[in-house]
Amino acid sequence: MYKLLALIFIISSQLFAEQPFQLGNHFFSEANAQSLANPQKANELYQKAIHNYELSLKHSPSSNAYYNLGNAYFRTGDSGRAILNLKKALLLAPRNPDIVHNLDYIRKTVADEFPKSQFGKIVQSIFFWSKLPIALQLSIVFLSLTALLTIKARKLYNSSYQSRLTYPLLITLLLFIISSQIAVERLSETTDGVILAQELVARQGDGLIYEPAFTGKLHNGTEFTLLEKRGSWLQIALPDNKKCWIQEHKAALF
Repeated sequence: MYKLLALIFIISSQLFAEQPFQLGNHFFSEANAQSLANPQKANELYQKAIHNYELSLKHSPSSNAYYNLGNAYFRTGDSGRAILNLKKALLLAPRNPDIVHNLDYIRKTVADEFPKSQFGKIVQSIFFWSKLPIALQLSIVFLSLTALLTIKARKLYNSSYQSRLTYPLLITLLLFIISSQIAVERLSETTDGVILAQELVARQGDGLIYEPAFTGKLHNGTEFTLLEKRGSWLQIALPDNKKCWIQEHKAALF
């Protein structure tokens, strides 16, 4: 009896979550259709889509709902909440190329830029193709390895067999193994949270009485690593390893 009631509850919860999810998709599609002709109407529709996706997630968290919610937030200009929800989607579906692609794209639109190390610039300039989709790079690795093994197998049966493709394939294999590793490390860089406020003044300490940590402000969508939580303040490290304090309600942790 209890198992039957539990099964009914699970099924009804899924059905209840599915309805607002589909409704969110409807509003999202309508908003996309209106985005050029009537931006104000499109924004209203995106807000309705957001409301329904969030309602769906309360009952049944899923990577698709988080993914669509992140995209809807991005359409409204909220990169912070877009990144927040795409990161949650990625936790549930870490190999989904669409999530990875959109997350990478949105990160490039964030206002705050942080200089990369000289070594990092050199590595990325040499392995510039590491920015290709990881799935494509791994496919090239697989095909190169398969071709090399085929050549090796033919040589075992015929010792006089030679192929001019051996060394080019070997070089391609090694280069794409390295570049795919670079791409994976770039995507797996761990951050703990993201700024949701449109802009904020970072402080040198955990209170408004402290001086600003920087001359400029931090903006919506900037990701950070959490160092310490003290009351309603967070001490964070930015991508360039600079440290500061921000108010907790102006950010969200993943």
